[in-house]
Amino acid sequence: MASGGKNVSSKLETEEKDEGVSATALAVGAAVGVAMAAWGIVLWFGSSDPQPEQKMKMMKAPGRDGYIPRPDFEESPKTYFRNLRDKN
Repeated sequence: MASGGKNVSSKLETEEKDEGVSATALAVGAAVGVAMAAWGIVLWFGSSDPQPEQKMKMMKAPGRDGYIPRPDFEESPKTYFRNLRDKN
């Protein structure tokens, strides 16, 4: 009977270890879930702009050194070149 008691005892110890691992896994899973939920909330409410800011396209300035915003040039190239000649 003594050997039967050892089997029951070792079985209980194994179940206790399994419960400890399960509790740890559950705690880690809960922590990860909370972190992901917080991250989602920050992303959801973090930006007040409906669309993220886009970088303005730049281009080499014709006839001089440096860069200028492309939309300004494309809006009126004639005005750009007129102002470039007036400055020289």
